[in-house]
Amino acid sequence: MRPVSMLLAAAGDSWLPKSDLFQLNFRMASVMLLVAAGGIALGLFATALFRYRRVRLNIKTGEVRRHTAGHMLAHWANAVGFLLALFTGAIMLKWLPVPMGKVPLYTLHYIGAALVLIGLVATVVNAVTKGTTSVHRLIPSRHHIRQAFLEVLGYAGLLGDRGILGFRALQWPAAWRRDLAKAVGFSGFGRDGKYLAAEEVLSYPLWALVGLAIVSTGILKAARFVYPLPLAAVKWLTIVHDWAAVGTVVMLFAHVGALVLVRTNWPLFASMFTGKVRAAYVKENHGEWYEELVAEVEQGEPAERNKGAAT
Repeated sequence: MRPVSMLLAAAGDSWLPKSDLFQLNFRMASVMLLVAAGGIALGLFATALFRYRRVRLNIKTGEVRRHTAGHMLAHWANAVGFLLALFTGAIMLKWLPVPMGKVPLYTLHYIGAALVLIGLVATVVNAVTKGTTSVHRLIPSRHHIRQAFLEVLGYAGLLGDRGILGFRALQWPAAWRRDLAKAVGFSGFGRDGKYLAAEEVLSYPLWALVGLAIVSTGILKAARFVYPLPLAAVKWLTIVHDWAAVGTVVMLFAHVGALVLVRTNWPLFASMFTGKVRAAYVKENHGEWYEELVAEVEQGEPAERNKGAAT
């Protein structure tokens, strides 16, 4: 039997081992592997839907299936989990003056953490089993970096004729835009793949880093209730966890802002609810992906999977 001092060290504070709060954390830490297994199952389900519904471009309806139901479930599990964990974490840190008992507060925090873990594991499993890990790489190519830079300038209305934040009525002087376009070698938008270059350069790698930091430190902080860790280690895990949470808030505002404020990205935001976008929009804004979709229709094979296997 472990001495009480070891159990208290595992908790990292003055909670008694027999208290309701300590028992709650012990139970939650004990089911993390089961939660991860749920993420694996969801990822395999998303892949099964992807393989079952092979052709994504529907010529008759003029629609493109951008996300499967499994993909949307994983995305919204992540979204809801992050929001719930951030909200309860802010209360724990006394950033929000919301009165709530510790047991229900920690219960909600663990529910949010479980949703995040399910969503992240499902996303990784889905990418691996679809054979698209080389497509969704975390280290973007030089071409994507340059394209992302041009897209950001486009959002600012400094390139092209889309206007500021995609509103054509808000335009900088044409002479300014022509000079800048010549300086950066801009020849037009629309050659993106399924995901915008700005997403691949500025969103996915940073989300991966922040998500890895907050999930790994959270799991270790929870594991201390099953296996004792030194108080110094718990202290540094808590510091990294809290700063990762701050990074998550910054990323969340940037992510949602890029979808909600930029008019040309509205169809992408809607696709996370419907799973579909118009083919005309894809052709205009995601030229590379549109060509893959057309080839997919002709060959009857998912172009994304073929591309992943080839690379």
